[in-house]
Amino acid sequence: MKNFFFCILLLFVISVHAQFTTGQKLLSGGVNFGNTNYNYGDSIKQNSLAAGLNFSLGKFISPLHSIGFGLSYNISNYTQKQPGVANYKNQMNYLGASFFSQYYFPLAKKFYAFLQWNSTAGINFGSVTGYSNNFKGYSIATGLNPGLSYKLNKRFLFNASLTNLVGLSYSHSKNNPNVMSGNGVMNSFTLSSSLSSGSVSNIGLGFVYLIQ
Repeated sequence: MKNFFFCILLLFVISVHAQFTTGQKLLSGGVNFGNTNYNYGDSIKQNSLAAGLNFSLGKFISPLHSIGFGLSYNISNYTQKQPGVANYKNQMNYLGASFFSQYYFPLAKKFYAFLQWNSTAGINFGSVTGYSNNFKGYSIATGLNPGLSYKLNKRFLFNASLTNLVGLSYSHSKNNPNVMSGNGVMNSFTLSSSLSSGSVSNIGLGFVYLIQ
């Protein structure tokens, strides 16, 4: 009887583990765009634009462990026009690269829990034309994200992850104002963790495409 239950358990584990194949690739990505206009009568006109693009590519190095990298680019642009006053424009750019390592833990057929470790490095640069000010800097961050994954079919995974479990980040920025002497330098270090209930914005939802 013990051998029978052992065989049943072994078959269950094998059936779950067989959902992913060593060497199988994972592809995901996204785009965002937003534009807002605001007018104060016929005098002040404001425009705010934000856009971004990101993608990641991973690979299973074992049936339950994947690693990969990602690239992202974001731009934000704010302009203000007012009669008799020089136009104001603030533009910021961010270019980042990331590495991730993700472990899957079978819960049931096609249903997994996972824990992802990710690290990100990026540079940001921009300018404020109204004040002849230039910005540049860099940032690094690392964190752990737990989540749940469901295999919809042989091509798609649906993931739900908690994006604020624990995180560590450092950023450095420097501005070079041409209208005043001296440069401004800012350094920022952040350690964050949240195990309490939060808003939906702390939960990441998305699809992953599986490449055979």
